[in-house]
Amino acid sequence: MISRAFVWSLSVLVAYVPLWSSPRPAQASPGSEAKAYYQKAMKAYNLSEFSEALTAFKEAYRVKPDPAFLFNIAQCYRRMNDPEQASAFYHSYLREAPSAPNRPEVERIITEMDATTAAKKAEDDKQRAEAERQRLEAEHARTTAVVTTDNAVTARPIEKKKPLVKRGWFWGAVVGGVVVVGGAVALGVVLSRPGNPSPTLGTTGVQ
Repeated sequence: MISRAFVWSLSVLVAYVPLWSSPRPAQASPGSEAKAYYQKAMKAYNLSEFSEALTAFKEAYRVKPDPAFLFNIAQCYRRMNDPEQASAFYHSYLREAPSAPNRPEVERIITEMDATTAAKKAEDDKQRAEAERQRLEAEHARTTAVVTTDNAVTARPIEKKKPLVKRGWFWGAVVGGVVVVGGAVALGVVLSRPGNPSPTLGTTGVQ
């Protein structure tokens, strides 16, 4: 359990953190190694080098597990636009310092961070769904193109039937018919001339 004296000192420690305007890290309790990390973290934080400040604050917490460092870590994640991690460390801070005087403001920020996280996830899901839709459409287009190409290669061309006048056998038959008819006509003319024997067959036998 956290003693009342510790909670009171922690309250004094973080009471001056202006969360509602331009957040600054809370000051940690004195300690040689932890203080060195804290000073390094503050320099980076003031230069807006939040990634370096985050690393130094985490090292400070490892050396001296002061809840104020958890708050500072949450602040770094918040400034780095990582609302999910920021919310997690704000929760850790309140869990370790349940009577912190800035608890109402921290809870308000947690609500804000959670809403931002939900909106961000919804947008990510929307973008992933759109990317998947485009991928499926492109895959369908490629598949359709392949099938169409295959059909064009394998399909046998339809043979068009030639008109009768363009076929050789038709004209052969016509010429043959003309020859036959012409021969018959000529024969009829020859036979119809005077002096030609009658085409009627005579009687055969002994007279």
